[in-house]
Amino acid sequence: MNEVIEQLDHRSVINSFSEQVNTQVQDILLNVRTYKYRDTERLDLTNLKTYTIDDPEAEEIDDAISLEQNDGINTIWIHIADPTNFIQENTAIDLEARSRATSIYLVDKIIPMIPKELTIKTLNLTNSKECYALSAGIKLNEDGSVIESFLSRSIIKPTYRLTYQDAEDLIDLAPKEENDLALLNQLLRTRSDWRKKNGALFIEAPEGKYILNQDTLCIRITDNTKSRLLIKEAMILMGSVVAQYGVEHNLPLPYRGQLNLQIPNIDSLNAFDNINARNAFIRTCLFGAQTSIKPAPHKSLGLNSYVQSTSPIRRYNDIIVHRQITNHLDNKPTYTDNELQILLDKLARSIDRANERVKSNNDFYQQEWFKSNKNKIVTGYFLRWINPLNKIALIYINQLCMICSSKVLKPNNPQPGLNIKMIIKSNDIDRQNYMLVAD
Repeated sequence: MNEVIEQLDHRSVINSFSEQVNTQVQDILLNVRTYKYRDTERLDLTNLKTYTIDDPEAEEIDDAISLEQNDGINTIWIHIADPTNFIQENTAIDLEARSRATSIYLVDKIIPMIPKELTIKTLNLTNSKECYALSAGIKLNEDGSVIESFLSRSIIKPTYRLTYQDAEDLIDLAPKEENDLALLNQLLRTRSDWRKKNGALFIEAPEGKYILNQDTLCIRITDNTKSRLLIKEAMILMGSVVAQYGVEHNLPLPYRGQLNLQIPNIDSLNAFDNINARNAFIRTCLFGAQTSIKPAPHKSLGLNSYVQSTSPIRRYNDIIVHRQITNHLDNKPTYTDNELQILLDKLARSIDRANERVKSNNDFYQQEWFKSNKNKIVTGYFLRWINPLNKIALIYINQLCMICSSKVLKPNNPQPGLNIKMIIKSNDIDRQNYMLVAD
């Protein structure tokens, strides 16, 4: 397996960074105080009790949340790491990050957009350290709509670094001396309800992915716990607030829009007796969101406008958002429509290449998993044809909590929701490639 992995590593993306980039990283690390004190007009939010919540193995800690309570008024604070103070535009680090466009998460490794050492030592929202962020303060109505919001460059000091399980326990137990997360959960659930009333789709389901555990290929299934949904809702709220700022100030940003949903009819949905498979079926029917420099509704989120802005350590588009917002706040020049469109077009090509690499890597490990489980029976649900002539369909696999392709020989005209059994078989003479076959 390792030889094949090494071959995959040489496709299209360079894993290491240039000497010029590494030299700049060391300069920032050696002179971090100079870089920090260059910016003296940040809102001091170090007094807030601030939580970062992530998986135990996460290396990019780029978001945090807080709750401020004054005279019975709750303010939700969402903080996003601000690498733009340290990574100046058109420097070697910036140009390399722009070329990569995104961090690439493979089964066997992560290829970062920004050098790992800089992320861990300076950019991350690190527990008990003063960190630079872009923060949003948000007040909600009782129905979950936004009463008031504002954005500011900030300095924060994360109080706790929690895993999702740690956060889940605090939400469930809600101890009097540590009930901020339970209150935030209530507020953000109200926000979820508001989006649902505005047409948002909630089609979460347990999600499986391939992982390597000491070189052993395994399946990790992630459930949609309260803590994960809390963070997801907070990040969507941040994207809504950033988009609203752009709309109000006629600021070009990489808005994400989804004008049509194309939800399957109710008869098709009722054919599923498994909610996870049904939600997977809905996802396969949805139109993908599109990026534009002009705001547009995002139907499945139930929002009039939306901007991804919460992962600037791993998405260059989000760095662009931070620069646009902070430059506008500081009355500095921002990208024009034309400048931003040219930049986004170039990034889109790099993002496509990265997505192709992720797919290739995942396909490889799917074959490895099939090979190690050959002749085993798995169960799932027919979703839809992808190549009816060759009898290839999309199937939701119960054991994997994944959507995979399968050859479906019988029945001749399966309908969405059909519960089927499949066997893992080789599909070539050399028995090197395997697939699911339902007969």
